[in-house]
Amino acid sequence: MRVIVQPRASRPGFAGPVGDHLKIRVAEPPAGGEANAAARRFLADAFDVPQARVQLLSGAGSRRKRWRIEN
Repeated sequence: MRVIVQPRASRPGFAGPVGDHLKIRVAEPPAGGEANAAARRFLADAFDVPQARVQLLSGAGSRRKRWRIEN
């Protein structure tokens, strides 16, 4: 799944599609991987899977990321 993560958002949640990406908002800052961890938790909750089944494939230092969600 291709995702754009917007860190430091005032309202966390889905922001809708942007091209071929899904945009999500998280409240955490990008420093120290906090936004990535928040995005993992958000995706795990949204797709009702454990966090261990949500894997960041690429884009750890970018807003544009690829995630694998195992069902």
